[in-house]
Amino acid sequence: MSVEDKKRLGRRFFKGYTKLVESKYWYNHYVALIFGASPASNLGSLMAIDWKGNKLISVTRFFGNNDNVKLYLGSNPETNMYELWLGLIGIDGDGSEFIIQSRESIDLDSKTVETLPSYLEEISIS
Repeated sequence: MSVEDKKRLGRRFFKGYTKLVESKYWYNHYVALIFGASPASNLGSLMAIDWKGNKLISVTRFFGNNDNVKLYLGSNPETNMYELWLGLIGIDGDGSEFIIQSRESIDLDSKTVETLPSYLEEISIS
């Protein structure tokens, strides 16, 4: 297995906000396991995400209750794309992703930003 193959399995995240995926269509599908801890020294949360490309999303927390690990969803008015973001909002943060299925546009080199775009809203994690 090459480095590129391993890279496709998922990404690593740090403190701030990172776009996980974007989509124009409701019938696309992104399924992933996300682990996050923020601050990194705290116990983390493991979540399963099933997103269908618009506002249809199901998130289940397997374990952990780290309130500084958040998900955000919204429609970018400039691109007309729905976007799903991860926030690690503690004093620092560490996270990782395992992509199970995706027909979405995933930028494996997406940058982490300090300010969340205003069109995004926090989604509840059960």
